Amino acid sequence: MVKLIYCLRRLPHLSREEFQRYWREHHGPLVVSVKDVNKIRRYVQSHTIWDERQEAQRVALGRPEPFDGVAELWWDSAEEFTPQNRTPERQQAGTLLQTDEMKFIDLPRSPLWLAEEYPVITDIPNAGESAKPDKRVKIVYCGRGLPGQDRSQMQSYWRNNHAPLVKSFAGVLSIRRYVQSHTKYDEINERMRAPQNRPPAFDGVAELWWDSIEERLPVNPDPERIKAGQVLFEDEKKFVDHAQSPNFLTREWVFIDR
Repeated sequence: MVKLIYCLRRLPHLSREEFQRYWREHHGPLVVSVKDVNKIRRYVQSHTIWDERQEAQRVALGRPEPFDGVAELWWDSAEEFTPQNRTPERQQAGTLLQTDEMKFIDLPRSPLWLAEEYPVITDIPNAGESAKPDKRVKIVYCGRGLPGQDRSQMQSYWRNNHAPLVKSFAGVLSIRRYVQSHTKYDEINERMRAPQNRPPAFDGVAELWWDSIEERLPVNPDPERIKAGQVLFEDEKKFVDHAQSPNFLTREWVFIDR
């Protein structure tokens, strides 16, 4: 399957709460209404959560501001996502969604691109379609490789070296699920980016799930957990540009799951 990742920043006149409410209550159902025409297999909104400890970590590490949320949509293939001959109904659905996006999304500051998933830890399944947010929390980690580093090299190290390291610490860190999404299909991505002069795609996105905020950010972490975090952070330095890689806490709303 192919996945569209859409990192969203709100329009300046909206608060994050207003932005997320419109996205959830108006735009989400609009996407659902055209799911068959657009052949969407799965659609998830990840709404950014404010947490003081998470923000303190971000500032201390010099990471960029978090996005206000991330939309993820799945198709069976790149051809299903962007068919050579779009039907009039599909063209109309695309116009409908894009017109609505302009009401709440700052398009020139919101990158979107295609990726392919590589599950690493699957102790728990994906959350299914629900009218309520998933009680679990998810870290979204949008990664850029080090300057001068080839994307394929970055992705290879990430998948073959870093992923097994994360998996080895899953129990210590209470990680329940971990998925890597590797950026692919550069030609299609550029066609989506250019019209609104959007930011370039990230090289990949890591998503990690915990049962609760407390499991993700314990008040008094034990020494073993602290050491595991330090080992992973040092390994990230070998392939991730932290100053260009936002990392933020979210909760999922699943709108389509079939």
